[in-house]
Amino acid sequence: MEPPVGWGMSFQSPELLWLLLLPPLLAGWGWLELRRGRGSGFAWLPEAARFRGAARGSRWLSWGLYGLALVLGLVALARPQAWITVLAERSNVVMVMDVSFSMQADDVEPNRLEAAKVAARLFIDDVPSSVYIGLVSFAQTAQVESPLSRNHKGVQEQVRLLALRDTTAIGDGLMLGLELFDLGGRKALIPSSIILLSDGRNKMGVDPKEAAQRAAELGVVVHTIGVGSSDAFASRLVPGEGFDEGELRAISEITGGQFFTAESAEALKKIYQELGRTVSTRREPTEIAAFFSLAAGLLLMASLVLAQLSRRVL
Repeated sequence: MEPPVGWGMSFQSPELLWLLLLPPLLAGWGWLELRRGRGSGFAWLPEAARFRGAARGSRWLSWGLYGLALVLGLVALARPQAWITVLAERSNVVMVMDVSFSMQADDVEPNRLEAAKVAARLFIDDVPSSVYIGLVSFAQTAQVESPLSRNHKGVQEQVRLLALRDTTAIGDGLMLGLELFDLGGRKALIPSSIILLSDGRNKMGVDPKEAAQRAAELGVVVHTIGVGSSDAFASRLVPGEGFDEGELRAISEITGGQFFTAESAEALKKIYQELGRTVSTRREPTEIAAFFSLAAGLLLMASLVLAQLSRRVL
């Protein structure tokens, strides 16, 4: 199972991690035996690690190395795997863009829609040809501007032609974007994501959170961008209430995506640039148990060598 975003390692046999309780229990038992004066207290150690007369520091260092080797060996039994990011052989991404009249606000120069168009077209330029791109616009209604396609120049042209319309139906735009993946109710087998950009609040149609839940069920990640100033009256041309941060953030969190805010054209470009790297890659597991086993073996050897060099051996 893939770990949550931000984790770099998972385990194929995590139940075996309970064995990690053994080293501290054995160490505690040995310490109690020493306190009670019953022999070395560490009879379970290899013979070379049980010695007296050596410097106290060397003795404890040898035991510590042995204990660490035991821990790493037990971790190896749980079959750890690292998750690495590689370029996807194919990925699908649908850009869902708000074209409501508020997108003509000039707080983002030259205005929100034109800045979004420029950033979106740069995004299309940057992603590799293995990425299939679709485009949906939404206002009062949602409509497909371009189906999923490797014809990036054609999608760029459709972005350029986007025109303003009335009101905002975020949920409808998201649902229509999901239809472009043509999943037939099945979970996506290749990396599939939506980049949803809006400067307003949902006013009609499908509840955006319900649409986000549907996206999560289909394995489609939705990244959301709130564009415009947090000051509702930053634009004298189109004053208003601004985007609904709570709603956009919830959409991304439900689907495992990221939420961004953009108050400038430059910020929009950077966001799309970052998303270009995200949507064109996938994470795959690589088993690394051998590295833990090797480290455990080296530490065990170091422990035994240190014990021999510091003897008198029992």
